[in-house]
Amino acid sequence: MVGPRAAKVDELPLVENLSNEVFRIYDGDGQTMFQEFPDLFCKENIDNVRVIVEDGKPVSNINYLIRTVSIYGCKINVASLGAVATLQDYRGRGYASMLLDDCVNRMINQDAHILLISGDRNLYRNIGSTPAGLMYKYVITDSSKSNINGADSNSLCNNSDFCVRPNSYNESSFSFMKKSENRECSRRNDKQYRIRELDIEQCSNEDLYKLANLYRQENVRFVRHYDKFYELLASRKFLRKKTAQKKVIIIESKTGFEAYFYMVIEGNQGIIYDCAGSRELIINACAGLIDKYELKNIHGRLMTYHKSAINYCIE
Repeated sequence: MVGPRAAKVDELPLVENLSNEVFRIYDGDGQTMFQEFPDLFCKENIDNVRVIVEDGKPVSNINYLIRTVSIYGCKINVASLGAVATLQDYRGRGYASMLLDDCVNRMINQDAHILLISGDRNLYRNIGSTPAGLMYKYVITDSSKSNINGADSNSLCNNSDFCVRPNSYNESSFSFMKKSENRECSRRNDKQYRIRELDIEQCSNEDLYKLANLYRQENVRFVRHYDKFYELLASRKFLRKKTAQKKVIIIESKTGFEAYFYMVIEGNQGIIYDCAGSRELIINACAGLIDKYELKNIHGRLMTYHKSAINYCIE
């Protein structure tokens, strides 16, 4: 056994094989782990790709990435850890625990303030990790399949009527059903909005700048440089099935972009991952997109500081 140590550049294909063997085991899986997490598994982050080598190959692997997070203007260093994998024949030897201890010690020396972990195993609990924070889940459904208040899916009517009902996730979840009644719809602040899908690969530099500027206005966000922001939107991140589709949706008014969101469609379900701008507009826009993309529902999340959006949901 050799390690824990950093993977070597020429070992990255072996690390990819290891990760895929553990996490990509179904025929319908849409991309490799390296495609889903390009910023984690890359030459620039090679020192934080930690491995244990046995029989001439990496057999256990933990990876992390340290990034700056801005919280209402205050910046801290946040380590994100994930893709923890050990080959079946080498499990039960304590390799993951050894790698985790190695990673934590390195993070401390690298001035990381907080560690975010993907998972809730005893492996992480044993080092003192605990679930933290609160997140609200919402689900928008449409039983009528009619256009939102008579509008087409490329326009946005505000103050649409939703039914709020308890959701089975937990007490911090909401579910919405679009009402089928056809009512006249007012525009928020007398603005009219348009929804359109953006092709990132064909996107103009002007539109990319508008997206990045929207993201930079978020009160809590990762500090992303322009090129990394583009890589996130252009990557296959979150496309976990071969049949999945990625949609980058823009909500704009005459004065510019008001919101955007990155939605993955799998079957008849949409899941919002990355977003910025008005959450109320995003929630409202989803009702129209259910019709456009013939979806059964769209899932999204709100943080506790999205107070106006939470109030909008439960009113």
